[in-house]
Amino acid sequence: MKKNLFTLLMCFLGLAAYSQCNNYYNIKEGVVFEIENYNAKDKKEGRVLNKVSYYRQTGDNFEATIHTTVFDKKDKELHQGEYKMVCNDGVLLIDMSKFIPEEMLKAFEGGEIEVIGDQLEIPSSLSVGQKLNDGNLMVKMATGPGMSMSMNISIDDRKVEGKETIETPAGTFECYKISYNINSKTNMLGMNINNAMRSVDWISLGKGVVKSSVYNNKGSLVGYSLLTKFEE
Repeated sequence: MKKNLFTLLMCFLGLAAYSQCNNYYNIKEGVVFEIENYNAKDKKEGRVLNKVSYYRQTGDNFEATIHTTVFDKKDKELHQGEYKMVCNDGVLLIDMSKFIPEEMLKAFEGGEIEVIGDQLEIPSSLSVGQKLNDGNLMVKMATGPGMSMSMNISIDDRKVEGKETIETPAGTFECYKISYNINSKTNMLGMNINNAMRSVDWISLGKGVVKSSVYNNKGSLVGYSLLTKFEE
């Protein structure tokens, strides 16, 4: 579960600068960016190819759809999906449904899925010490009698810890360092599974998150992701 949730979190990485709504996540239709995922031993675990498939701008605000294709370490396609992003009055609202593990969506494909949740906010201006909003997501899935699952994901203690320079295959970036807790509670086939992690993102002006690391509840690195390619 930890590895699969980590892979989904990595889909959350960088976007490019075009609209004036938000200084960090500004995009336009057709932009393609690629993220590579690594384990704690620096071994490549896969990659996520992202494409802005829909974009509409109204004044300085925008809404967009990001199409994702997930590949494993042997470059075999695992899954395709999408998530939405909206920017209003300088604040980017990120759909938390993208944190749902992909293997669960595939297992309940064709069934009933109910998603209730908040949106995470990224303001157009960040500063060291700043606190960001928390978020919660409740998911209920069912394909028939006896086959159901519920999952609650909460993200809290989001804060800007500092500023750092980060180098990835896509370039060198001046970043704000944002940390937060990720807690998930899953009930599936009568079994309860709890999972707690800590994540750190490095976000750069005009490119979004260029690096992200995930740690377990003991503080040990689980894995990390890097922005490796960006194409307009």
